[in-house]
Order: sequence, then structure tokens, then C-alpha cells
Amino acid sequence: MKTRSPLKAIAIIIVSSSIPTLAIAKSDGAQGERFIHHLDLDGDGQVSLDEFQPGRKSPFDKADKDGDGVVTLAEITEQIKSRHEQREAEKANKMAKRQAKLTEHFNAMDANGDGGLSREEIKLGAFNRMDDNQDGYISADEVKPPRGMSKRGISKRGMSKRGMGKRGDRGFHRNFE
Repeated sequence: MKTRSPLKAIAIIIVSSSIPTLAIAKSDGAQGERFIHHLDLDGDGQVSLDEFQPGRKSPFDKADKDGDGVVTLAEITEQIKSRHEQREAEKANKMAKRQAKLTEHFNAMDANGDGGLSREEIKLGAFNRMDDNQDGYISADEVKPPRGMSKRGISKRGMSKRGMGKRGDRGFHRNFE
């Protein structure tokens, strides 16, 4: 697990608090004009430091729990802890969804319901998964490249994978026998 030093966390909070606003301000065209119009309180066509107030709650504001305009070490520690707990909850939720999906696929492939998959059940499950229209045959239209591969046998990162021919005509099936 990566940990950040409090000093680094402080720097991240301070710098990131103004990045979205700065990105809008530096863009050209209508978006920049809307930014100026929204923040230009004196109507001079420019935004001074006194007028500059980001439109959303910044990471600094989120860390400053008591709203006194000062971020303490305790507030930063609490924010880091809160983010960590949120990420862990998201990770647990994702794992629960994956487990549910795995259980669903496993149960669908377990034809005799004995809680285990035989070689024949795996073969039938793989076949049925490829046979999109469930007509008992796999046509060329139903053959899809393995996950992460394009139709030409080249990975999405642009590198060809071992075992794939120039036309991607190998690697679409596994020999279960």
C-alpha cells in the first residue's frame, strides 16, 4: 500500500485546489469568456486575485473541516483516512460484484449441479458462450477476439500477442481435450 507523507498531502491539496479553475481560465473561446463573466465582479474584463474564487468546493475546502481557513495536520490526516476508507469500500463493492458474476457463470456451467465443473461442462460452457444465437453452431460472425485484442490479432496497446497469426486466425479457442 502506498502512503503519502503529510507534507506531500498538504502540497497536493493546495495545488489541486486551483487546477480545475486554472484549466478553465487558460482555455480559449466561449468557455474562457464564461469564466471571466462569472468571476469578474468589477466588470473590467479581468479577474483579480480578490475576485478569484473557484466555483466548486476545492480539496482545500474539503480538508478544512472546521472552516477556519487553515488546514491542520489532524484535518489532513482525517481526509486521507476518509479517502482510504472510501477506496476500500469501492474495492470491496467491486469484488462483491465480481464474485456474484463468477458465481452466476459457474452455476450456469455446472449442468448437473454437483458444485464442480467437469471437462465436458467447461467445454459446453465455452461453446455456449461463443454461440451467440444458440443455434448449436459457431459461425464466423460469432467469433470474437480474446479480451484485450483487436479483430486483427493485435492487442489494444498496439503490440501483437504470441500465438496470434497475422490475420488473428489462431487463439480464439482452447483445446479442452
